[in-house]
Amino acid sequence: MGRSGIVSPFLNLSLGAVRMSTPIETRTRFELGIGTGVNVNLGRHFGFRAQAEYLPMVRYAELQKVVCAGGCIVTLNGGVMDQFVVSFGPTFRF
Repeated sequence: MGRSGIVSPFLNLSLGAVRMSTPIETRTRFELGIGTGVNVNLGRHFGFRAQAEYLPMVRYAELQKVVCAGGCIVTLNGGVMDQFVVSFGPTFRF
């Protein structure tokens, strides 16, 4: 298979969109994530995977001020909703 060792640590980056819905409004928001984990291969086709990921979601962003004098400086103000995901489960490889 090309993989050596029983334990394989990894890093992951994700980028996507999240659709949030309430009785008042529904919006789609930008989301990015960073995480780490480990694959434990117990056999050629079976193992376990543990992963933890931080997924901040931009709730809102607003332009606070723009100052231009030879170049422009833009100041943004906004809010972020934090989400943490921890998962553990079996893996099957074919």
